[in-house]
Amino acid sequence: LYYERRYIRSKARILQSPILLDYLKTLNYEWKALVKQTKEDCWLSLCSLLNKEDNKHSQWTLLKRASPSSYLPLTGIINPTNNSLPSNHTSSLNNLAASFVAAAVPPHDASDIAFINKMQELHNGRVQNDNTTTLPSHDSDTWIFTVDEVKQQLTNQFTNTAAGPDTILPVFLKYGGDGLFQTLTLFYNYSWTHSVLPPQWTQANVMALHKGGSRNEAAFFRPISITSIIIRSFEHLIHKRLVALLDAANYFYPLQFGFRKHHSTYDAINLL
Repeated sequence: LYYERRYIRSKARILQSPILLDYLKTLNYEWKALVKQTKEDCWLSLCSLLNKEDNKHSQWTLLKRASPSSYLPLTGIINPTNNSLPSNHTSSLNNLAASFVAAAVPPHDASDIAFINKMQELHNGRVQNDNTTTLPSHDSDTWIFTVDEVKQQLTNQFTNTAAGPDTILPVFLKYGGDGLFQTLTLFYNYSWTHSVLPPQWTQANVMALHKGGSRNEAAFFRPISITSIIIRSFEHLIHKRLVALLDAANYFYPLQFGFRKHHSTYDAINLL
């Protein structure tokens, strides 16, 4: 059913046949029903396994798999300069943050005066150019986001994600109601028209994900930034507009399968 649905969708897109489009709608309904039924069957199967009293080991394993993942406290990150262990939790986090900052800042020799002067010269020239030049006009200059667009984005987006520094959860935006949709539409349009962002939208909670290896070295952790769900929703709205422009201009290479709607690794495997 999955492959038939993809095949009919591609044929209907090319031929624009009303019969194929109606058949595609039928397949989509069948696919959604099948996915829903499969999830329900999987959940019932999991519950039946947990209810068995003769296998405690399986119960504990399934319980851990069904539980949300937890983060281990980062209490033992060594100092990257002298490899000493931290004295408390705050020192461990400071060691982790210092390592992330050092990896993100390009290294340079503070005693290299010629290099520093050159960088300052380039910076001054860029600032002067920014004050005297403007960007060329673009289709996005006149974009206006509608309430329906914002409502569709907030009600259909992924809700099983962490909140940002403002602690606003995606589920709040989903069920916030028309008043919230209209208010955010005003905020988004003002931000886009005037090229400004509230400082709170640029803040983020940095989480350290363990990549493998020692848990005492910062090099084995990868930082990810969790911003406010409000700005993430706005970014999705902008992304949809930009992708539509690029698709209309045939910007993407026909054999690019990643990060494109209606394309996936299955297409690349099928081509291979």
